[in-house]
Amino acid sequence: MPKGRGKGRKRKGPAQRVTPARNVLSEDQPGTSTAGLIPATDDPDTSQISQPSQTSRPSTASQQQQQQQEKNIRRHHTQMIIDLGDMFSPKQWRSICNRVEMMKYVSTRDMGDVDSMEDLCKALMRNGVIKHGEYSNLREILVTCDVEAGVIIDDYTERIHQEREGPSPAKQAKTRDQGQQYSTEIHPDLEPMIGTAKARIKKEKEEKKFYPTKGFCDAKDKLQKNRVVVIKGNTGDGKTAIAVQLLHWLSEEQQAGQPLQIHKIEDLRLLAPKLKLITYIDDIFGEKNVSKTDVQEWNKRISDVETLFVDKQTQTNFLIVTIRNEVFNSLQKRSPGTILIKDNIIDLSSHTYQFAEEKKELLELYKPKHFSWTDQEKKQISTYAPNIGFPQCCQLFYNSEELQKERVRFFENPFYFLNEALSRLQECSALLYLFLNGGMIRVNDLDPNSKKVDEKLLEEAFEINLIDGEDYRTKLTYKKKVGFVKETLEKLLGFLVVKETHFRFYVDFVAKEKHWSVEDVYRFNHDSIYVAVAFLYGKVTPIGYIQNCPSKSLSYLTTSETTANMIVISSDHYTEMCERLLREFECKEYLYEGIKPHKDTAVSLVSGHWNDSNKQVCLLKKIVVYLNDETKLDVLNKACSRSAEECALYLLCEGVEPDEDTVMCVVEGRSEEVLRKLLQYDVTPIARDFDSNNVLHWACVYERDEMVTLLCDTYPHLVHDTNMSGFTPIHAAAFGGKCSVFQIVERPKYWD
Repeated sequence: MPKGRGKGRKRKGPAQRVTPARNVLSEDQPGTSTAGLIPATDDPDTSQISQPSQTSRPSTASQQQQQQQEKNIRRHHTQMIIDLGDMFSPKQWRSICNRVEMMKYVSTRDMGDVDSMEDLCKALMRNGVIKHGEYSNLREILVTCDVEAGVIIDDYTERIHQEREGPSPAKQAKTRDQGQQYSTEIHPDLEPMIGTAKARIKKEKEEKKFYPTKGFCDAKDKLQKNRVVVIKGNTGDGKTAIAVQLLHWLSEEQQAGQPLQIHKIEDLRLLAPKLKLITYIDDIFGEKNVSKTDVQEWNKRISDVETLFVDKQTQTNFLIVTIRNEVFNSLQKRSPGTILIKDNIIDLSSHTYQFAEEKKELLELYKPKHFSWTDQEKKQISTYAPNIGFPQCCQLFYNSEELQKERVRFFENPFYFLNEALSRLQECSALLYLFLNGGMIRVNDLDPNSKKVDEKLLEEAFEINLIDGEDYRTKLTYKKKVGFVKETLEKLLGFLVVKETHFRFYVDFVAKEKHWSVEDVYRFNHDSIYVAVAFLYGKVTPIGYIQNCPSKSLSYLTTSETTANMIVISSDHYTEMCERLLREFECKEYLYEGIKPHKDTAVSLVSGHWNDSNKQVCLLKKIVVYLNDETKLDVLNKACSRSAEECALYLLCEGVEPDEDTVMCVVEGRSEEVLRKLLQYDVTPIARDFDSNNVLHWACVYERDEMVTLLCDTYPHLVHDTNMSGFTPIHAAAFGGKCSVFQIVERPKYWD
């Protein structure tokens, strides 16, 4: 008998896309030898870097080479599975599983345990159907659903063969030629970035306090050993501070090269081996959610990155990366390679780096003037695990007299008290305007006579009252509002706001020349302040937040009331949310990067309850132009199951062809109007679920009187159909227990 959605399908398949369960990023890779990654050299610029010990050699060089070869083969095999797992829709997945069974590669019984591409490949390997580097049988099946799968398999097959046999002579020659062509000159576009990095190092050394924590010392060891360090942690853990100090240590103290900070993954193309660059990437892949574009760019250049920072070189390059925990965790298996691996990672949020004594040292380092802690207070604070990293808590406390009044209580719940302090500031309008501009405003733009101020955002910042009481600033003229913002940001420098020099790259298409411009900008002093202002704004006006917040801050929205430190929205806000998302998708910048509405966007639209179905359909019309036929069908089925009647009828009128799932979804969603429309399609009378229940079985189980009558009158033969257990729809009606349904099905005219 049908048991509801998910049970009545031809074959169970993944809910969305098939992805393996293992986490490549956090995988410890045994047998990795990092000795000798910093080569011995007579070069005075690198001789001060200490060399790793090579006294312990657990195996011969040949054995180590073989272990490394097998590890690389396993890595290629794993990454191939990951890439393939991201390709197929649920419908394609069902087709793949059917073909595997038909070819008798895996028994029907064993296929019951196959839920992902990883499971399938394991089963095929157990049965000897595929081996590392031998995937012809798998390729033959997958290319019937997507020819790109063949390209992926061929690529990884070639990589595995190269690991075993070495590259072809032609490729070896090409590699040698390329090696001879490596430029030792720094690309002109990197020069301003190097200048910016040097200026930043100098400024932070002069203006900011720093305590050499265990995290900093361990990061130095990683750089000496691997030439790469990945600093991972939560907001405020001190990732950026440690990274900048490492840049100073390598470039100034060790004279190991020039510091370089890049902001776009694609800028890695400008680098080359032997340049002696210390490259720094802050918040790689995004600040909260993973930037898919950045991940794709990184994966595309992973072999180049390994050449730049992992392979042996006579002139050493170094790489320093910071990454947020939430980004690292959501990456899962999407960024392989020899960079984001456990051996390179320093996790500042782990217990390894949470020392009571270090916390006490930081409290002393950031102790305000004319302020003192008792030993008992220090002991108490050192036991707390605040929701903002401890180093940032100390800085916030040091800079705010309001927070200093809270003493120990601030460190117990810093985010709460930071919000409280901000909500009492009379300067909130300026901070809100800075937030609405994405957390950065050019100083020159805040000229009262400038045309570069976004008047809509300026009005929003002054109209929304984030503090209690009457606010006279709403009555200010436009010019005075601009002046107030600039005056306030200057006033808050060093506490909530910083002023930085920003290099901007642009192209003069008329002159066909590339230029760099140097400009001063205002920014928030730390991400925690940006987030605190965001939450204040979202709490006061969720709709205003949805309509006006920067794109990256949409990730702070949630529908879960139990999620901490998020802005909760309800179904009342879905209309504004969909309209905002459509604006995002229609933005030329996003379309240029290939970001478009996908299945989840449309599914969310048809899943919510809308008071205005016309508006719902209007939004759907704008989205479906970006969807392929297969995704449109998925959206149709979701609309049918969620009673989004107008959306379902629109999709059918637009030529979306229903399948067997559609018929069952309509019964579930109880739309008689859509069912009448489906009577025009041949699929309705032949639709069956996994247990061979027909649509009348479903209507009886769900006790849909009108649907049962309609189906019996239109397709009387369905009354006699049996499912796999031998039950007819009248059995289903009896099991359901609703007399009216039973009476309809047992009418003599259907049994004559």
